[in-house]
Amino acid sequence: MCALRRLHRSVWTLRGSFTRGSLNCTAGTQWQPGRCGGLTFCQKLSTGGALRNDFLKDLGAQLAAAKKKAADGLPGSNWMPFEINPNLPPERADIVIVGGGVMGWSIAYWLKQKEKFSKDMRVLVVERDPTYSQASTVLSAGGIRQQFSLLENIHLSLDSADFMRNINDHLSVVNEDPVDLQFNQSGYLLLASEEVAHIMEQNYNTQRCLAARCALDFRRFALLIISSCDSRCAGAKVSLFSPQQVKEKFPWINTEGVALASYGLENEGWFDPWTLLNAFRRKAMSMGAIQCFGEVAETRPQNLVQMPNSLEYQPVDCALVVNAAGAFSGKLAEMVGSGFGAKDSLSGFLVPVEPRKRYVYVVHCPDGPGLDCPFLIDHSGVYFRREGLGGNYICGVSPEEAEEPDTSNLEVDHQFFEDKVWPNLANRVPAFEKLKVTSAWAGFYDYNTFDQNGIIGIHPVINNMYLATGFSGHGLQHSPAVGRAVAELILDGEFKTLDLSGLSFKRILMQEPMLERNIVSRMFQLLPGHIQPPGHRTRKSRLVTKDGHCNIEFGNIEYSNHFAFVVDFWTTFMEIRWRFVLVLFVAAFTGSWFMFSLLWYWIAKSNGDLTAQNQTAEHVRCIDNVNGLTTAFLYSLETQTTIGYGGRALTGHCAGTVALIIIQSLVGVFINCFMCGIILAKISLPKKRAKTVTFSNTAVICLKKGSLCLLIRVANLRKTLLIGSQIYGKLLRTTTTPDGETIILDQVDVDFMVDAGKDNLFFVCPLTLYHVINRSSPFYELSADTLDLQDFELVVFLDGTAESTSSSCQVRTSYVPQEIQWGYSFLPIISRTKTGKYRVDFSNFSKSVRVTTPHCVHCFETDVDQRTPNKENHINHLKLGIDNPGFQVIDIPDPHYRLQKGLAVKENVSCPSCPDH
Repeated sequence: MCALRRLHRSVWTLRGSFTRGSLNCTAGTQWQPGRCGGLTFCQKLSTGGALRNDFLKDLGAQLAAAKKKAADGLPGSNWMPFEINPNLPPERADIVIVGGGVMGWSIAYWLKQKEKFSKDMRVLVVERDPTYSQASTVLSAGGIRQQFSLLENIHLSLDSADFMRNINDHLSVVNEDPVDLQFNQSGYLLLASEEVAHIMEQNYNTQRCLAARCALDFRRFALLIISSCDSRCAGAKVSLFSPQQVKEKFPWINTEGVALASYGLENEGWFDPWTLLNAFRRKAMSMGAIQCFGEVAETRPQNLVQMPNSLEYQPVDCALVVNAAGAFSGKLAEMVGSGFGAKDSLSGFLVPVEPRKRYVYVVHCPDGPGLDCPFLIDHSGVYFRREGLGGNYICGVSPEEAEEPDTSNLEVDHQFFEDKVWPNLANRVPAFEKLKVTSAWAGFYDYNTFDQNGIIGIHPVINNMYLATGFSGHGLQHSPAVGRAVAELILDGEFKTLDLSGLSFKRILMQEPMLERNIVSRMFQLLPGHIQPPGHRTRKSRLVTKDGHCNIEFGNIEYSNHFAFVVDFWTTFMEIRWRFVLVLFVAAFTGSWFMFSLLWYWIAKSNGDLTAQNQTAEHVRCIDNVNGLTTAFLYSLETQTTIGYGGRALTGHCAGTVALIIIQSLVGVFINCFMCGIILAKISLPKKRAKTVTFSNTAVICLKKGSLCLLIRVANLRKTLLIGSQIYGKLLRTTTTPDGETIILDQVDVDFMVDAGKDNLFFVCPLTLYHVINRSSPFYELSADTLDLQDFELVVFLDGTAESTSSSCQVRTSYVPQEIQWGYSFLPIISRTKTGKYRVDFSNFSKSVRVTTPHCVHCFETDVDQRTPNKENHINHLKLGIDNPGFQVIDIPDPHYRLQKGLAVKENVSCPSCPDH
């Protein structure tokens, strides 16, 4: 029995009823005769109303006749002078791959490559974008690296790199030019800060010791031991560099803030993504794969594939569907039926992939790193690499979660480069201070919101859909290995070369994310102690962004309420953007000049003053030298701006001109006052003063004055003070009342204090705000283990009056659970110079260090009760900030306890007194 028949039989045995929402659907079967016997088509995928069969037959016959006639008239019978592709999908296919990017064509190539018994398996690749102008493949930076922390990703990189080095052994086509990937093996250079240097060391050990790891974990990597460990015993070729070694090898790098670096010696660099895509596509089509440019419109027992620039629909019967739609694979899975069931059922799980827009900037810097430039990734998240030989470089950075750009378009935000990319580039490479942006583009990541790693394998509910998506930025570099793995899973029923079962959909069902140990410092939530546990829910958005903007949208506002914005026109003008204010400024003046010029022109025409009108010698003009519309406009401009050149003036002959000049003068004065008032008021808005007040990027929880506290830092960057400053917070969360009512954005007050008191702060230097976590605190039930599982937002407000302008202003920021570090304390930033001045070091403003901290408030209160004989007297001393010099600590049997300021404090461990543990 041929492999193709086994393929369809396996699908047929899985058919049956499945639930999609409230609709019970049965996957229908249809037997069609073929060389391999009866075939089962369990699903029909559609590309768009049916095309007439007679039209297709006639077109095919005409093409065949034309080819035969041309071939007979030329020497040689195998030469085809042309190939006309009507770009129409076939009526049926064995496997339909949705997504014609590099991943889709890699799967198509490996499917055709693995055919052993039959050459008639029909593989159809459907791509929605014929020009590939929005395809993630061709818009990527084209890098390949092996510096991952997950063994699956490391093996995928090693296997793909080996494929690319020998690409012409795999993808060469007879009578075609050899494939030139322009593979530049300059390596990846990853820079780590002090906070994450230990993670880089762990990743390095993983990358170098694959053989040992394979032997230790036989269950997950049994296949790797048999087929991969014999050739991978040396592991990945990676080396660790100290800052001094980095400086010696790359003298153009500023190593300030770098504690450790990791450099790939082999199998790392960058290549041309478009060449790889075309190579897979050309080879697969030469082996019989079919290409179709269309968009999957819907999936049902009779599905349709919509053709581009056409209202026609062509149904395609198929046995299997491979979802390789990249950034839009989640939407495709929903169309098929994923996620429509109950949330606690298998059919209720969505494919957690969504598009995320990323910017890529091309800059020119003649004095840049030069030919020895690696693909550098800084611990700030900024990356860059060389592009060609002309002093050009590609660079970019991923935005913060709360600042994800709009994905409805591919417009480039150039301000993002100015604010986020360039400062970090210039800091790491001083030569980039003089760079110039030459071009830029935007593309989509197929972002896996669950754990940012690929999803490979069969869908648990839709039993004839295979997934190859969610790679979150490294799908291009892994496409050769992933394509082979998917082909093995389809044709052999299991992974043969690499065991990628850990990347299956099962981990999503089990809520067990496979997370990379990231060395980017701003992603501290992925550090040890902050690994997102099973069941973690990532907050999609926040109400208040880090810079204080409110993320809220008003809908279905009545028309009468819209008119209220016009009535309150002054506030409306204050809140609109500067670009509209400037447009209004220009339109107000030019519009008034032109409107009055029409009136002056009408007066001149009524009096017969125009050049085209016959005038007698005794004719007296209303306005001298106004004889057309142009001169009337000049007179209007000169009158309203009080220029008065003297060439054009009223004669006093017409009484209406006197009234009109008075009206225009008053209107001009009114416009001047109004526009000057708007501009001055907008310039002096207090929210600009708020830009010079900054909060720390993260909050910390540690002990302060004998109490467990949540700490936040705030700094005034100007020397002028904020008078009468007040600090307070609001905790926003979704709650359910005893009556069952769900309250979204329920607000709870959070009190903050400083050492100097709550009110009338002396805001001359950075302050540390702290909130005492006690029984009245909304954080009372939190612990170090449950913090990341919470879904809330802490909004912090600072109100004050600017000393220089006496205007009130408010500064806002917010913190989500992933931005709160339990068991950390801020580093000191204030010191005294030799001249007696106080110096504030803002480089440590948001940095923190791990300190001994109780696991939860319950643990801390239990410790205080057990260790303090005179609790009331001890608490009074703590409130006064006085250490008891006679207090002695003796014989503490529990090894988890440490001494801190005469108080026994337990480290971050669970205890029986905690109700949740």
